[in-house]
Amino acid sequence: MGLDVQDGSTDIAPISNEPVQINNDNETNISIDKDKEKEKVKKEFIIYNNKYSNENMNKIFMKQEQFDGVMLKYWKQRHRLFKKYDEGIILTKELWFSVTPESISKFTALLIKYCIGEINDRPTRVVDAFAGGGGNVIQFLKYFDEVFAVDINHIHLFCTKHNAQVYFGETRRDNLKLLPLNWMYYITENDECKVVGDDHMDNVDDDLGDGYNIDTEIHNVRRLYANKEESKNSLEQMEDVKIDCIFGSPPWGGPEYINVETYNLNNLLPFSLETLILQLRKYTENICLFLPKNSDLYYIQKLTRNYYPNENYVRVFRTISLNRAKGLLVCWGPIFLDLNVNKFVKYAKEVYPDINIV
Repeated sequence: MGLDVQDGSTDIAPISNEPVQINNDNETNISIDKDKEKEKVKKEFIIYNNKYSNENMNKIFMKQEQFDGVMLKYWKQRHRLFKKYDEGIILTKELWFSVTPESISKFTALLIKYCIGEINDRPTRVVDAFAGGGGNVIQFLKYFDEVFAVDINHIHLFCTKHNAQVYFGETRRDNLKLLPLNWMYYITENDECKVVGDDHMDNVDDDLGDGYNIDTEIHNVRRLYANKEESKNSLEQMEDVKIDCIFGSPPWGGPEYINVETYNLNNLLPFSLETLILQLRKYTENICLFLPKNSDLYYIQKLTRNYYPNENYVRVFRTISLNRAKGLLVCWGPIFLDLNVNKFVKYAKEVYPDINIV
């Protein structure tokens, strides 16, 4: 069974109706394909090269002439990343490397909402632990009462807020909570804020770009990274409420991850997968992470055994875009335990008419 999105965005192929284990027999595949687009990409891929520079990572990139080398492919896919890109979406150079295709973001938000179900006695809340440019946040805002957008980088949070306004105007403004947070901080039992690693107190330099007529508010950002006080306030906000699920696409360390056969999940930033799970479980057991396509599945299985009652508490979705693997959507927690994939597929088709079961 599969799902074919006619606009070239999503194809979902659930292989099993049983809880998804970490093996080849019962994983669930999300494929993003269209025959004509596959043929086009094969031809265009030849013009890409591996030129890559860490310079200007906090500069706004939104004009075609800014894109060269490996970045050119992201420009070609801009409308696949944001369907409303031409309506004013803004991203820094760094964010282009981490944006989730909109179809996968839609699938993720719908999946989490479906698994949480209806809650009538309080607001539903989700967290995007690494909000970036807001691609996933935008989709969460369609389904949840409160969406906490967390990021260490103030410019990223500005982009998230701006891009959400492109999609919703002011209608969902009060539903979006921006939380500047360095996940290296944590609050002790004595209500002290401690840090593991370096304390980032850098100021934004002049390399933010001219904004291309974007609101000058971005140039009023004076600190690039969330500091200790901001991080403590953000952590306390999350502690004070019931959070239904935390989603996150933690930094993978740049595009170099594709150069290894099996990605070592200890190389995630700001810390290893195990430490990240421990940090996020302080706020909810329901965790959904978007990880590299070549992640170590046996390690994921091991962590599930260590921190959840059994292996049925994890589900793995392989995502594919234009016949190329994009990443793994790994979901832990009780809300995913009884997921009937076939029923969810039927529901997804009703919500998104452009998704057809084939």
